[in-house]
This record gives sequence, C-alpha cells and structure tokens, in this order.
Amino acid sequence: GFPGGVAWAILVARVCQLYPNAAPSTLFSRFFSTWSRWKFGDLVEGTALPVLLAPLAARASDRETAAPPATLGLSRSEWNPASWRDRSYLMPVITPTRPRLNATRTVTRTTLAVLRNELERARELLQTQQSGGATAVLERSPFFSSYRGYICVHVFAAAVSEQRYWRGWVKS
Repeated sequence: GFPGGVAWAILVARVCQLYPNAAPSTLFSRFFSTWSRWKFGDLVEGTALPVLLAPLAARASDRETAAPPATLGLSRSEWNPASWRDRSYLMPVITPTRPRLNATRTVTRTTLAVLRNELERARELLQTQQSGGATAVLERSPFFSSYRGYICVHVFAAAVSEQRYWRGWVKS
C-alpha cells in the first residue's frame, strides 16, 4: 500500500529537522529532492536507510521508566534494525515515540516504484521551473489516466467486529 498520513507527516518533519532555518518554499523543494534520492529499499542494493526523527538509542531514563510494549497490551514489537523482518521493509519510516513502529510496513516494490517516480517528477518540475515549479507540482495529476486498470475492494461481513477486522487487511 501507499504511506498514510502519519508517514507523510514524519517525512515532512524530517525535512524540517534537516533544514531548520529554511523558508517554506525551500522546504517544499527540499522535501522532493530529499525523498527522491533517499536510499529506500531495493533487494538488489540491500536494506533501506530508515527515516528517523529521534535516535533509536534510548536514554537510560527512558529504559528505566517506560513500560515495555508487552505490558501495555500492544501486539507488535518495536522496530528493530537487527531483525531480519524489519530490515526487509522497503521504505522504513519509523514513528518517533515508543513503541517505535514502521509507519510504512505495507509499501511494496510496486508502490515504492510509483512513489519514486512521482517524487522524482516533482523534483524535476521544481528544479527546471524555478518560479513556476510549485504551481506545476500542485496541478491536478494525470494519475487515473496513467494506469490501465484499478482494483476496487468492497468488504462485507456478517458482524461489525468481523468487518473491522478484515477492513484492516485491505485498507491502505
């Protein structure tokens, strides 16, 4: 699937961290130049470089006072760069608070390719059309005419609780 709002917010926040004194127009262009060139995963190139707002190494005070995820009733463990599963994600965007999770775990090779193409297209538009680049990037996209077909999934269930469970599997 494609990244959700939390992942996009983390990507924007990271650009703001990288360029703390930049003007909004500069941040806008840096967003696309940063993420179009970021080392997201590719099985040929190796593991992806994770996007982090805060370092993974927790302070001693965090380890002493924070409850481990298991005691909070959370089913997923924290993102761990040493884990094979976590290293295999193509576009790791890690939430900054505990438990640190990958906000883009559903990104596939196909969706990553679409994202890379669009980020690169926006970067080129901003680079080549200095004054009108932002306007060109914000124009309506030819997304629905760019692909041959689309899939629409409708989820039905006998009970509301079952529908909520299955909706999570198809929601992007």
